[in-house]
Amino acid sequence: MSIERGRTRHLPRVMAGLRNLAIGVHRQDGHADITAALRHTGRDPQRPLTPSD
Repeated sequence: MSIERGRTRHLPRVMAGLRNLAIGVHRQDGHADITAALRHTGRDPQRPLTPSD
C-alpha cells in the first residue's frame, strides 16, 4: 500500500456521503432544481444547510 492511498482511504466515501446529504436536504426543502440550489448554497460558505420541518 502506498502512502498516498493510506491517507485517502475513507475520504472519497466521506465526501460522497456529504454530497448526498446536501442533495437530500435540498430535496426535502422542495427544490426542484438541485443544481441551482447547490450553487446558491455554495456561494456563501457561512450559510448553513437548514432543513425545514
